[in-house]
Order: sequence, then structure tokens, then C-alpha cells
Amino acid sequence: MDSTAAAAGLTSRRMSVPHFLWKRRKLLDFLEELAHWEGDRADLRIGRQTITVLKHPDLVQQLLVGCAGQIVKGRSAERKRFFAFLGDGVLNTEGEGHRRQRRLVLPAFHRSRLAGYGVIMTTTAQRLTSGWRDGETRDISAEMMALTLAVVGRALFSTPEAEGGAGNAIARGFSDMVGHLNGLIFPGATWLLRTPLPFARRLRRAQAALDERVYRLIGERRQAGTDTGDLLSTLLLAEDAERAGERLSDLEVRDQMMTLFFAGQETTANVLIWIWWLLAKHPAVEARLHAELDQVLGRRDAGFEDVARLPCTGQIVSETLRLYPPVWTMGRQALADLDLGGSVVPKGSLILASQWLLHHDPRWYPRPGEFQPERWTAEFRSTLPRFAYFPFGGGPRSCIGESFAWTEIVLIVANLARRWRFRAPAGAAEVRPFPRISLGPDRPVRLTLQARPSTP
Repeated sequence: MDSTAAAAGLTSRRMSVPHFLWKRRKLLDFLEELAHWEGDRADLRIGRQTITVLKHPDLVQQLLVGCAGQIVKGRSAERKRFFAFLGDGVLNTEGEGHRRQRRLVLPAFHRSRLAGYGVIMTTTAQRLTSGWRDGETRDISAEMMALTLAVVGRALFSTPEAEGGAGNAIARGFSDMVGHLNGLIFPGATWLLRTPLPFARRLRRAQAALDERVYRLIGERRQAGTDTGDLLSTLLLAEDAERAGERLSDLEVRDQMMTLFFAGQETTANVLIWIWWLLAKHPAVEARLHAELDQVLGRRDAGFEDVARLPCTGQIVSETLRLYPPVWTMGRQALADLDLGGSVVPKGSLILASQWLLHHDPRWYPRPGEFQPERWTAEFRSTLPRFAYFPFGGGPRSCIGESFAWTEIVLIVANLARRWRFRAPAGAAEVRPFPRISLGPDRPVRLTLQARPSTP
């Protein structure tokens, strides 16, 4: 490391392409290795590519807020192929296109809408878990994936009172489509998708069938012109005040729906899976949760107004998002030379701001590998640098559905934990995090259900 780099608080190293590819096999271990490098920034030179990893919250804030106009999302070729399926929704667009779409989509997540979504979240959780039985062992991974898919399907396409109808069909189509997307994660997939190979044909058929259903529903809703209280209605009725009341086109609505489906299902499901696993391993924490639910809810189910009345539940969610952030790293590409931490990051560099790395930094979290929900007091939060904790991102591109996701997780945890305890079966293997598009477990999580006695 040269003297300039040392003065700027960073470590700069060259790494061969084969060595870097070998390191990528265990990305979380590699990030933890970088955490022990000297300085608050790590610069890697791999071939002609510079990769900068930020290790201090102030640098992350500088990147995502201060330099927001000089960066774009940076993705690997595999991720670009995956996200191309979603279209140009609010997750993928850049610049003025992103700002316009965010203005039009934001009303869908206004607080006035959340109460209606809360009803959907509670009733859907009741319905999908009504077949659970005391003493049985279930694949909680599959259960939570099905639950969050049903919630986002009804929130997108159905009124709180409806059972789903076309929304259920589209949700099933989306699930079928995602089931084929693993074929996009290997090199050469872009070319192979144009071939008559079976997996390519299945993927094209699934996407065509899904698009046909989506566009048909958009047409029916446009013709009706009524607000049914769901996300689709909000998208169709939204007007851009900065562009003379301009509305989203059918293609733009389709792309937003696919984006919201993806963002609202898998990431939320993974958080819930981790919560049940952690509670099964920490019965004392689970007991505190049950005591709060018994005191606040008694025999009734939790609703939207209860979200703010369940501090222990919120602490469990916050700590799970710290330990296992579903968005575990964020990549940005520099459009110009950037000064980050007193040293220049060259134009074209890939810059990583990793939630996994910052959320496990002992400077901000004593014993960072331990599950300690009680750490999340108001006093503790006030001591944290802004970007020591950023499970929903930050800056102009912060997660637009944060309030929806938080409400959904708290309500599902409260309503399921009010009725059930979760226990790991005897001899169950340890579950470890595995970094895919979102951070999920490395294997299906199977837990044994124990019915709780009726609350007096």
C-alpha cells in the first residue's frame, strides 16, 4: 500500500482474475476478509477493472447521497440478464426516468393506503396458515414464499375484500416465470434464450403467458376507470404534476408491476424465514415476543394500527434485517472521477456499499454475530451513523416500498407468533446465509410447529 493510499484510509491491492473468481465462490467470507484490511476503503484492481469497497458509513453516505448524480447502478452480466425480465421499472431506470417513475409510483405506498394493505396481510396470513397443525414439521421457506406471493398479488391486483381473482392467476404466472429464471444466471444465457432449447422455450412461453394476463387486466382496469384500492389502481390513476398530468403507459405499468412483484415477494419472504429460524434458536427472545403479543393483542389479530404498538416485535425485525439483510450489497458505477474519503475513485470503477459488511462491523455493533434484538433502543439508534444500518438502501434510490415491507413483516410475525411457537427438529443442520439476488438460507428451513394455548 502506497503512502497516498494510507493517508486516505484505504487499502489498495492488485488481484489476478483467477484469484478473484476463486474468492467469489464465497462472497460473504470475502467481504469479511476485506473488513480486516487496513483503512475505511478497499480498492481492488482486477485486470483492467477497479472495484472499490466502502467500509465506513460516512463513505456510503457520500456515495449514495452526495454523489447520487454521478453514479448509476452497476451489475454483473448475470444480474443484468435477470433484471431485464423486470423491464424498465423504478428498480432499473436511471436519471430523470427514475425520478419520474418514482413520483408516479410513490402514492401507491402512502400511509393512507397502508391500512388497506394491512387487512390483506392479516387475512392472507390467516388463510394460508389455517391448515397448520400442532406438532407437524413444515418447510417454512416454502410457506413464507407462498405467503408473501399471495400478499403482493392481492395488494397489487385486488381490493382488501376480494379473494384475488385475476390477481391470483397473475401471481401464479409470476411464480412460474421466476421458477425458470435460474436459467439466466450462467454465462451464455443471453444467446441460449434465442435458441429452441427446451428451457428457453419454457421461459419464453411463461413470459408470454404472464404478459398476456397482465396486459388484459390493465386494459380492463383502464376501461373501468375506478379506484379499487390496490396498487394497480394507483399506478393507472397517477398523474405527473410536473408533466401536465402525464400518466404511465401500459408498458410502464407492466414493468412497475413486475418490479413490485419481485421486490415484494422474495426479499420479504427471506426476512420472515430468518426470523422464524432465529426465534427457534433463541426461545428467551421468543418468550419476550409472546409476552408482548399477549399483552397488546390478547385474543385478537394484529392490524395496521398495532404496528407502532409492538416495540419488541419491531426490535426483532430490525435485528434480523441487520444480521441477514435481504439486499446484502449494492453496486454503483462511477460516471466521473469521484473523491471518496480523500482519494479519487476513477471513472468507470465499480463501487460496492455492502449492508452485510457494515451491519457486522464491531465499531457500531458489539458482538455483531449475535442475535440481540434488545440492542435496538432509541438511545442506541441515536448513536449509529446514518449508514451503519441501511437495509432499505438510502439516498434518492432508497427502497420505495420500505413502509409496505415493514408493515407486512411486523403483521405476519405478530399474527403467526400469537398462535405458534417454532422449534428446530432434532438433528437439524445449521442454516447459513447464501448470497443470491437476495440473501436467503443455503437450504430449506424446516421447523416444528407448537400451538400456543389460548390467551386469557
